[in-house]
This record gives sequence, structure tokens and C-alpha cells, in this order.
Amino acid sequence: MLSLVLTIILVVSMIPPMEISVSAAWNPYPTSQNVGGVETIPCTYYAWQQAYDRLGVELPAWGNAINWYDAAAYAGYAVGAAPLENSIAVWSIDTHSYGHVAFVTGVSGSNMTINEGGRTDAAYNGGIVNNEVVPSTVGSYWYG
Repeated sequence: MLSLVLTIILVVSMIPPMEISVSAAWNPYPTSQNVGGVETIPCTYYAWQQAYDRLGVELPAWGNAINWYDAAAYAGYAVGAAPLENSIAVWSIDTHSYGHVAFVTGVSGSNMTINEGGRTDAAYNGGIVNNEVVPSTVGSYWYG
């Protein structure tokens, strides 16, 4: 296997340089929202961007956060009740709400560490809170 890897490296290094066009992924969510007079970066924008920046995954546009779980399942993404590192947590709160999403950066016991946008109590930081430890059990309340 080592000789195969070396061969590939040598072949790639012999290709003459050429100009290529690179474009960044397009995040389909708005970059700001006003919640009760407080301007923040929406949770959907931030969770989408975290998935792209950390994993290179360009998720589809699924609308409000409350739609993400069902839309992900329908699109063939793995979904479940147990949080996993490098995944997205979805809070549906109730059917009259927009819901909430956050990027899960770690899981420990019955808690998970998340990065999230849309936090009105963090307006000083655009509504972004990183490395927050929250309960990870189904039915737990998101209090941000």
C-alpha cells in the first residue's frame, strides 16, 4: 500500500500547474434576524455554517429549525434521539414555534456541548454562543 501512495504523490506532483476556479458554499439562510428588538445571527445560519466549516457538508435549505429533523430524515441523513459529536441538535419546542438548531461539538453523559446562534442574551456577540454545555436528553428544554 505504501508504494501505491508514493506513486499517486509522484504522479500528482508531475502535473503542470493550472488555474482553477474555487467558490465558497452558499449558505441559504439569512445572516441576521430581529427577535424582540435584538439583532442576532439566526440559529439556522450558524448551524448550517458550522456543518460546512467543520465537516465540509453543504446542507440543503430546510426552512425554519422546526423542520430540520423531518427534512433531514426525508433527505436520507441519519437521525435519532441520541446526540452525536459533529451533528446538529434540533429543538422543536412546540408546533407554533420556529424551533431551534445548534451544532454539537461534544457529548458527555447526559450533556452535550453546542455552538449556536440566535441567542438574544448574547447580542454582544451577534447572538452566538460557543462551547455551551446543555442537557442532551429528549424533551430537555433549550433555554437560550
